[in-house]
Amino acid sequence: MDAGPPRPVAGNRVETNMLINAKMRMKMRDAIAAGRLAYGRWEHEIACGEYSDGRPWGARASLAGAKLKFDYSRAAVTAMSEDLLHGWMISIPCAPGDVIAWGPNDMRLGCTLLVMLPSGYMREINRAEAKRHLKQASSGIIA
Repeated sequence: MDAGPPRPVAGNRVETNMLINAKMRMKMRDAIAAGRLAYGRWEHEIACGEYSDGRPWGARASLAGAKLKFDYSRAAVTAMSEDLLHGWMISIPCAPGDVIAWGPNDMRLGCTLLVMLPSGYMREINRAEAKRHLKQASSGIIA
């Protein structure tokens, strides 16, 4: 007697849903990266309570001698509501190859450095990588 095709088990359904969700997230990331390239800006939403140190900051990074220099005037940081209950939005103009930084108001906590890739994706880098990247970019060598 033929038992027919195997019956699906819960594990297969969960794995299938996880794969579908992963593909949807990848499509969303691709759309966000394409939007970054089209509009020339990186945006990041900070939820209320993520930083209790006040207003966050954003900046474009450049190299001044052997040190990183931040241009805070290039970034816009806006409250998402008047009562500050909905967090902050950081918006920084950037193009592929640019290094940007953002962080909490209290500089003791450090900052996050990102480089925009040619695809529009952002990659987190450390200070040494940022300096090396900016040095290569200023000399015409793109890493």
